[in-house]
Amino acid sequence: MAEQEIFSSRGVEITSSRAVFGSKTYAVNQTTSVDIAKGKSSSIVLLALFVGALYALGSHNAFLGFLAALVMVGYMVLVRRHSTLKIITSAGEVRAFASWNRKLVERIVQALNDSIATQG
Repeated sequence: MAEQEIFSSRGVEITSSRAVFGSKTYAVNQTTSVDIAKGKSSSIVLLALFVGALYALGSHNAFLGFLAALVMVGYMVLVRRHSTLKIITSAGEVRAFASWNRKLVERIVQALNDSIATQG
């Protein structure tokens, strides 16, 4: 069976037999499922938020502590909006693609699911 292109955009190409993300190529027949993961706030960011809030409450430089806490909250909100494409294979899980554009990630997931379905 000839390889068919299912999706191609922004350095991503999904065909009936492979998924290419930039310089990384994954065999579709080795892919068991795909999923979208939202970005996670790291514990370092949460710790910095906590320290900034404590600094704001207990210091004569309350403005700096408040500003630090505000920046960390903004960062956490932005990280949550980041969508990551996960490819699950028998060898494990790979975070293959990330974008702020959730619709693009959803289209790539649909293309990968279509490609997996053609494997029969």
